[in-house]
Amino acid sequence: MNFENPQEKEEKRIIEDESFDRFTGSFDYQQAEKFWRDEVNNEEDLEINNSSVNQEKEIKNSKVKEKETKEKEKKIEENRIFSQQESEQLIGDIFKRIEASLDDQPESVQKIYQERKNDFKTFAKIKGVDFLFCDKSSDEILSLVRDNENKEKWKTRVFRFSKSDNQWKVLPGMRDDGHHFMKGEEDNPLHHYVQSAKLHKDIYNLISSIPQSNNSESFQQYLPIEKGKYSDELEFKEKYLDLKNEKWRHYQNGAQSLFSHFNFFNNPKKQLGLESEWYKSVKKIGESNKFYKKIAESVEFLFNNPLAEKEIDDINEKRPGFFFNLSRFSKDDYPEHYKEFLKKYQEGVGELFEWGFSYPIPETMIPDFSENKIIDSYKKGTISIEEYEVKSPEGDNLVIAMAHDEKGRVYIDNIYDPSVGINDYGIPSKICQMGHLVYKPEDYDSQVFGIPEKYQKPTSSYQYVDISALWEKISIVKNFKEELARRGVL
Repeated sequence: MNFENPQEKEEKRIIEDESFDRFTGSFDYQQAEKFWRDEVNNEEDLEINNSSVNQEKEIKNSKVKEKETKEKEKKIEENRIFSQQESEQLIGDIFKRIEASLDDQPESVQKIYQERKNDFKTFAKIKGVDFLFCDKSSDEILSLVRDNENKEKWKTRVFRFSKSDNQWKVLPGMRDDGHHFMKGEEDNPLHHYVQSAKLHKDIYNLISSIPQSNNSESFQQYLPIEKGKYSDELEFKEKYLDLKNEKWRHYQNGAQSLFSHFNFFNNPKKQLGLESEWYKSVKKIGESNKFYKKIAESVEFLFNNPLAEKEIDDINEKRPGFFFNLSRFSKDDYPEHYKEFLKKYQEGVGELFEWGFSYPIPETMIPDFSENKIIDSYKKGTISIEEYEVKSPEGDNLVIAMAHDEKGRVYIDNIYDPSVGINDYGIPSKICQMGHLVYKPEDYDSQVFGIPEKYQKPTSSYQYVDISALWEKISIVKNFKEELARRGVL
């Protein structure tokens, strides 16, 4: 049997007891009715013909229109893409000022000034933030952004086209090895592998409109490496939006915890042993949750076999902290007890995913998907986006950006608060982290280990697997797909 190299380290965060406790608190069968049921009382408006009341309404409507006009004017002031002629003049002036204070600019900006100052062609103000852009290469675009506190200082930003997500995202920097992309503030406990680097739609639309250059060059040489070159320029921080409505916040907490467990169990690399921290956490939560109980019992099944117990204990003794690649247990050269363990383990994990993904969402968080309720629609390449708004009495205002693509796959592209601004990385200044709700229709083959095979479909690339079927268990996705079918879109 060929166990994996002991030098390999687990890439995803190991779950902690606190995270498990928070998850079970949010997804508890006995508390489901108490915390998740929410009824909407619809009251008919009464028609009042009183002339004085109508006059008051007219005054109120006039004030509302005046407010809307001011908001539109403010939006125009905050968002402006300058013409080619205007951009050339403004960019020329900006680089003269950069040259005058070159020694005070970040090191990467100094390098860009020396090598690429003539390549910048687009100047835009998005949500009050100034951006300069080069033309796009095949899957990257280089940008400079003005420092909000020191208007004479500029910062380097790079955006990339994600092939698995099929859309543009910010690329904050490179990991320590200098080869792998950072997907955000990866050591933040709430970091979201897919959502954290998603661009605000105004930035996305701007990048989409920028011309494509004839080359396929990379701009990664200007990026900070996590603990290497330009590391002092790595400023990407994730701030999160906490929902105000109790039921919404309760669901948000549970969804975030489910997603951390989804990431953990989807990684086949695990330490094995009845003293391993993750097993003890699963064992503890299994006292009140049948899915975790089943996962814990699969580990116990393996260690009830004297031969397996001795083999694993010997490896753990010789190589402390060794990670076993569980996916290899299905290979022919492994004895049957390893294969049986793997079957039991994956059944437990798969049932956990199905349960969590189908768990009831508060009714008031689910949009009305009627066509007249669409507040915005746009394209991200071949992805069609329709936006819907949901509000709570406590002041939550969320936009649910629903997506469907040319393959008929339906999913939630993003969830955000439209009142939140953007930071100088082009993402919302506060991310509405909604756990497993926001994802993508396909993922790397190495990252779908825990997803039952019935939800997996091959794609045109051996690297990716279509997993969109699992997300159709989420009521929001299911309802939207039914609406698209009713319209004849799917």
